[in-house]
Amino acid sequence: MKLTCVIELLPFAYATQEYKSPLGNAIDSPKEWNTYWHNSISDSGLGNLKASREGSFFVDIEELTTENLVVILQKELEDIELDEYEDQIVKMSGGLVISEGEVCYLEPMCCGDLDSLNEWETIASSEDNIWQQLWIGHPWVYYRRESGRVMFSDYIEHTGEAPVDLVSKFTISEAELVSQLESIKITVSVFYEKIEKVLHSLAIPNASEIAKLLVRIK
Repeated sequence: MKLTCVIELLPFAYATQEYKSPLGNAIDSPKEWNTYWHNSISDSGLGNLKASREGSFFVDIEELTTENLVVILQKELEDIELDEYEDQIVKMSGGLVISEGEVCYLEPMCCGDLDSLNEWETIASSEDNIWQQLWIGHPWVYYRRESGRVMFSDYIEHTGEAPVDLVSKFTISEAELVSQLESIKITVSVFYEKIEKVLHSLAIPNASEIAKLLVRIK
């Protein structure tokens, strides 16, 4: 299984002309939604990008070029009053995708952002044999450490203690998960540096601090 750090590019944010959205949802009509998304982002010069899966609006942060980031960061900051940026900038929408080949097992949900990576880093130190909530947006999932593996539930919206009827949707080796999370930390640090460099090139004041707020660097 592979972990990938992604950000979300909403089609309506980048389209410069009007496209009719497909009928049905992205699960039932993934190819149609992928075409709609790709046409929309292509209007803003992002046509080189590929979604993490058909029907998704997520892209791998490692695939983003400097030119892509110029467009994306200008969009992220277009409504921000830069002299009061601290209270206006939020983390970029996205998070982690777990996939194997063409199969996507888990991806960020509504309101998920790059700050959710902090949640993932607590897995290895969590208590064994107990279902724990993992915030990835809503709906979220639960995970459980057991015998050197980490089990993940299906998406669920449930607050409080974990439901007693939770079952594992998929599992991953804990050692593999920890190793890949370490690699993700490096990937995110490189992403931060790329964002910082682009913001400097755009003559954005407080570029370093803004980059930290957009990503998840503390």
